[in-house]
Amino acid sequence: QGRYFEYPRLIHGTQIPANRLAVLRLIARLEDPGITIEEVETLINQDVTLSYKVLRLINSAFYSLPKKIDSISRAVVFLGLNRIKRWAIVILVNAIDYKPRELLITALVRAHTCEQIARMLNRSDIEQCYIAGLFSLLDAIMDAPMEEILRHLNLVEEINEALLYGSGPIGPILQTVLCLEHGLCHKIPLRDLDLAGTLDAYLQGIETAEMVRRQLENQANPT
Repeated sequence: QGRYFEYPRLIHGTQIPANRLAVLRLIARLEDPGITIEEVETLINQDVTLSYKVLRLINSAFYSLPKKIDSISRAVVFLGLNRIKRWAIVILVNAIDYKPRELLITALVRAHTCEQIARMLNRSDIEQCYIAGLFSLLDAIMDAPMEEILRHLNLVEEINEALLYGSGPIGPILQTVLCLEHGLCHKIPLRDLDLAGTLDAYLQGIETAEMVRRQLENQANPT
């Protein structure tokens, strides 16, 4: 029962394939808390395909910017470092072979809903909440145990706790989103949340994820 694609296909003794490991390493570098704007620009520009796709997405109808952005450095100025990092990570994950698009879309719904709930709670760790939601299906996307994936990513402990155990300061937010996803509103751990506002945040997450889906499909089938 349920959405079988959300579960990793684990084969005992196998390792993460080299191409997926390379994606993880690049994501890890992008998620380094100490990374500078210049380093992010360099990382993205080193991958011609990634750079092209990031710029194409930024110049799409998703943002409808009044002026065309022609470089990653200008994109950072217009949209901010965190948003550029987010897009780069989404594009990297989307490029992984032989995985259903629904996995990434579900992860995006979780990410955006986690972000909105964190904003509702006036949290200072909004970006970390977003990343926890986005990475919550990496085991299914990579077909590898979450513990092994996290060893390669070197994320902050708060995100690790949420992903592995549903605990720590971010865990209840991620668990709340999972309850919404499965229609278990009575099991939401954050009891002081406004339920109507929380459901609205989830619906906004679905809407945003669908917009991203359309842009990614446009990239895959350029006119």
